[in-house]
Amino acid sequence: MCAAPAGSPPVRPPPDREDPFQRRASNQTPPLVGHDGVGGDAALTGAVRALAGDGADPVLASLADLGHLAGTAEAREHGVLANTHVPLLRLVDRYGRRVDEVDFHPSWHWLMARAVRAGLQGAPWVAPGPHAHCGGRRASWRGRRWNRVTCARSR
Repeated sequence: MCAAPAGSPPVRPPPDREDPFQRRASNQTPPLVGHDGVGGDAALTGAVRALAGDGADPVLASLADLGHLAGTAEAREHGVLANTHVPLLRLVDRYGRRVDEVDFHPSWHWLMARAVRAGLQGAPWVAPGPHAHCGGRRASWRGRRWNRVTCARSR
């Protein structure tokens, strides 16, 4: 951009003199939005089927809503914001009194509300059946996506 007098809009160079590489990233993939994080993951569904056997269909069905949520642009943005704005521990207030509070970005609250609504906070310990620990009940939010589901055989 060329220098312009103060108070006037910036002057752009003629199109034939613009830098062809300036602010153009043609080698970047678009954000992965609108996918099913569970149904589209062959390794995950294969692991659930191998470990849960005949009980795999209900486990995968319980993960469907979570998989769709994880693939939305909104969930992706909240994940990025939650990672960017880490929780802040405040030991004392401005008067020096001990408060021991943790300040969370609103995106943390958004993610945790969805996790609790999906039953991720403790459902494996109260869910009936032999495959309670297999599936989305052990999923958690980390980074910009739901973690891979961990399965443990019930003994």
